Amino acid sequence: MGNSGKLVPLSEDVLREILLRLPVKSLVRFSSVNNSWRKLLLSDKTFVYSHLKHATNNNVNRLTDVLICSDCYPDDLPSFLHTEVDLAHHNLGREDVVDKLKNTALRNPLHLRQDFLVVGCCNGIICLYRKGLFLWNPALHECRALATCADRWLPDLDFIVFGYDCRNQDYKVLKKHTELKQADLYSLNTNSWKSISCDGLSVENKPSRFTPPNSLEFNGRLHWISECVDGDALVRTLTSFHISEERFDEFPIPNSVPPIKPCGALGVFRGCISVLTRRENRQDYEVWWMKEYGVSKSWTRALVITREDRLKLGYPVGFSASGKIVVRWPSGACLYDPWVKG
Repeated sequence: MGNSGKLVPLSEDVLREILLRLPVKSLVRFSSVNNSWRKLLLSDKTFVYSHLKHATNNNVNRLTDVLICSDCYPDDLPSFLHTEVDLAHHNLGREDVVDKLKNTALRNPLHLRQDFLVVGCCNGIICLYRKGLFLWNPALHECRALATCADRWLPDLDFIVFGYDCRNQDYKVLKKHTELKQADLYSLNTNSWKSISCDGLSVENKPSRFTPPNSLEFNGRLHWISECVDGDALVRTLTSFHISEERFDEFPIPNSVPPIKPCGALGVFRGCISVLTRRENRQDYEVWWMKEYGVSKSWTRALVITREDRLKLGYPVGFSASGKIVVRWPSGACLYDPWVKG
């Protein structure tokens, strides 16, 4: 404020730096100020990428987000439950073995009563599949149908995954059908599909039927657990796809890792790719992690969630970035810290 008592308008650079530090909810609210703000906040790819990078590097608000399929609406439409916990105001103590999460119901944007597939969730964008592909932004209440892939929607789908190409600032969808020797890759930047080589994949690379359809994005790669038959043996691999370089790799999973059923949640636990699984005829859940990326022999058991813990806590469904286990309750979800004994 100057000597005249009038407000001095902020420069565009200063305003931009302020906006970069705000949470998404505030940006959505401020986008209605005027057309120029709306264009900057919602349509400027440079700003959107800068905001995402700043939020990732600085862990803005330190929120851990979880998306769970639910039936929280009375009209029986499949819907979602979004949960979050504010880690900035959380002090871990013995009474904090379980953190209750804030639950927000998200109505199914497709309004379909039939089953649909949640392909993946990345940077707040959710990819859905039901006789076609859709990108859903719950914050903006927008859902967009993607361009169709001509003659390639065949019934036997090996895999379909969704991720973000940070090098080219692009969202991509990858899918492959059993009958085809090539995979199909969609780019949001061009709104088009192209065929890519499957070099690096086994002849029979199929996602484990016991694992969730969602892939894991880690270090610029999409990952999922696959199975292939080698003689009479069932061989499991951790399949990866480098989103920017558009190439495949496979890392064998040793037999020491328990069968990936019935839960098989894949995630990042304390900085390592991990799987949440359970041995047959046992009530205990186990977390196994690949301590050295790409090294199959580095798979080790990190911890065990006993039957007693599970009965008190609920059903384990995944991992949080803070090194906790996401546990589902009938009314929502919570975070369980296995390193703290209550």
